[in-house]
Amino acid sequence: MSIATAIEAAQGKVANAYTAVNNKGGTLPATQNLSNLPTAIASIPSSGGSGILETIMENVVAGNNPVDTTALATAEASIAAFLTI
Repeated sequence: MSIATAIEAAQGKVANAYTAVNNKGGTLPATQNLSNLPTAIASIPSSGGSGILETIMENVVAGNNPVDTTALATAEASIAAFLTI
């Protein structure tokens, strides 16, 4: 995969996450980028949110390493379900 393709895919995932935040009743920031995503996710009312998403995004933005692959797999499943609701 080229760098341009990877960047486009990442941008699409961020856009999808913001669509999900909006669909779940969260507050969209003026600048919808990766660094503002944890705050947007945290703004989702407790009836519509998923704590694991917030935790994973906070760690991604903070650049925490190494990645916990078990938590990531769980988060991936949660994100997939979250985005389709």
